[in-house]
Amino acid sequence: SSHLVPYAVFEILALQHPKLDLYGLLRLPPDENAIPFETVEKVVIGLKNRLFEMEQQHAIRLAPEIYLPADELIRQGVRKLGVFHSRKPLRFDKAGNIESSDFKVLYYYHNRLSNYRLETVVAASLANQA
Repeated sequence: SSHLVPYAVFEILALQHPKLDLYGLLRLPPDENAIPFETVEKVVIGLKNRLFEMEQQHAIRLAPEIYLPADELIRQGVRKLGVFHSRKPLRFDKAGNIESSDFKVLYYYHNRLSNYRLETVVAASLANQA
């Protein structure tokens, strides 16, 4: 959960800001980039489905927590992420949206899944949402 959720959030931010390179994304103002919970949930469901396919192909092994419902997985990921950091990389705002207070740390955790080529899953999940 602490790798999947930051991956989803960072990829959503990258798709929402297609003109920005990595350095531009890392400098985004945190308070202006809240992502609706439902958007993150849709992307996490798509990512989970792809990861399940990869597990069935014996390409990866998944942690038991990946089988939690998407909403629980997201809450757990936000809660667990960055417990060793002074500023939490992800948090919930008053409206229940997900926002980041530290894009550099968010990017660090995002990179844990970057080798699995899941970007197309994120884009497809967002396209299906529209």
